[in-house]
Amino acid sequence: MRSKSYEFIARGKPDAARPRLLSLWALAGFALVVLLSLVLTFPKQELLRQAAQEKLGDPLTASYLANLLKTDPSNLELRLLLAEHKIRLGEFGEIPAILEPALHSADPDWQAKGRLTEYKYLTAQAALVEEGSAQRALLAERRRAALAMLAGYSWPAPTLIYLVGQASELRERAIVARLYRAIAESPQQMPVEWYAGTAAKTLGEGDYELAAQLYFIARDKADSLPRQREFLIAGVKALLANSLYSQALEEADRHLGNLGDDPDTLYFLAQAARAANDPVRADRYARRMLRLSWLERVAGWFQGLDLSLIGTANAASAEPPQAVPAGMLPYDPERYRLAYDIFLANRNLADAFRVAEAAVRQAPEDAAWHKRLAQVAEWDRKPDVALREWRWLAQRDGGEEALLALLRLAPGLGDYDTLLEAWKRVAAARRLDEAQWRSLADLFEQAGRQREGIEFFEARYAADGAPLSLEIAARLAQRSGDDERANRLYLGLLDRHGFSVDRLLKIVTLHLQKGRNREAFDLLQKHRGQTGE
Repeated sequence: MRSKSYEFIARGKPDAARPRLLSLWALAGFALVVLLSLVLTFPKQELLRQAAQEKLGDPLTASYLANLLKTDPSNLELRLLLAEHKIRLGEFGEIPAILEPALHSADPDWQAKGRLTEYKYLTAQAALVEEGSAQRALLAERRRAALAMLAGYSWPAPTLIYLVGQASELRERAIVARLYRAIAESPQQMPVEWYAGTAAKTLGEGDYELAAQLYFIARDKADSLPRQREFLIAGVKALLANSLYSQALEEADRHLGNLGDDPDTLYFLAQAARAANDPVRADRYARRMLRLSWLERVAGWFQGLDLSLIGTANAASAEPPQAVPAGMLPYDPERYRLAYDIFLANRNLADAFRVAEAAVRQAPEDAAWHKRLAQVAEWDRKPDVALREWRWLAQRDGGEEALLALLRLAPGLGDYDTLLEAWKRVAAARRLDEAQWRSLADLFEQAGRQREGIEFFEARYAADGAPLSLEIAARLAQRSGDDERANRLYLGLLDRHGFSVDRLLKIVTLHLQKGRNREAFDLLQKHRGQTGE
């Protein structure tokens, strides 16, 4: 009741002053004490640190920084952080004024940071301007000029990476190259994985050249051969993926270093050069891959090489692999095949021959390599080697190609044995005419294998009953000096296939040569009525 009475009395006196606990001056002093306590508790640098950790573009943080800047307008760090937020928010109007003190600072570090933020401001502006417009072109020129200045400062690796990406976007290759060198020479020891990871991320964003250069930096900083190979190949692949073939191979040569003797790296580069239609590099990589050289000792080894046991006609069993040729990498199917194909495409027949010959020497049962050696030997004017290899293939069902090669090469080399075997295969595969059968008989004579020829044609006669086969057998017997056999064969021909003056005279001649005049006379008398005399 007392309180209500008091309230009623107070309301009834409009001029009465309200009671206060503190005066205005006391309240202001209290606020000052609280503010001082907050400043002491949270120093400005700590507040800036916390603000810097906030995501750029946060309006609340930007507002807080703007108010804080009013209390400390000379704080350059605060200015740059506020400018970054405003760039992200798209609030460009106040940015030049915010950055001006940093751009004109006597401290080169703050000046550099100010120019970097200014460049980001120009880039953000350009992104909002219509492409192809005059304003966009003007902003691009300003960005190029700003980049050229920024490239002259020292930066940590992440900032250098950012600047390289910007320079690549603007196609400022001179600046790009300068920044790449700065990255590689940076005293900041970034781990190799950082470069490789950044390269992979950059590649995923479609910046092939920057990704390649990052891979090359990782290659130069890696301390193990497998990692060096991995990063070099990754860098070359990145450039190839963007169809930058010449640049890819030039960079490969520039960063090859100790990988110049690594067969796996050289195998990849040989493939890349071949795909890039660079035969000179492909040839060089292939030769280095197999460690081919033109040293006189290797040439001497090659001249004295004896492969007579490989592919011989009388080989009855598989030959064991031979030793690795001097001055050449041990046999590897893929590497040898790639090198052979590259040499052949470049018309480097000498090296193609050496590779094929080394492959046959180390893999003597590989028919594909025998065929390659046969072909390249023929092209390289080594018909004796070619004939030997085609003969090896023919003995192992090399098909018509091998047979035709034997028929083509053997006559020029006077190899009647090989030619005879080829014709025997032809005779077994198809029908011959009379002239071809007689030529085959001549080959038996030229090869000094008359007895075999007689047996061959006797077997043919037993199979087909053709008088020509028996006549050829008789002739071979006569020419080889086996008169008794020739006489028997001629008589069989006369008895079974009818009379002819030629057959009669051949038998009579054989009798006379042996001094059997009576037998000759009796034979003539027997067939006198058939001779017409």
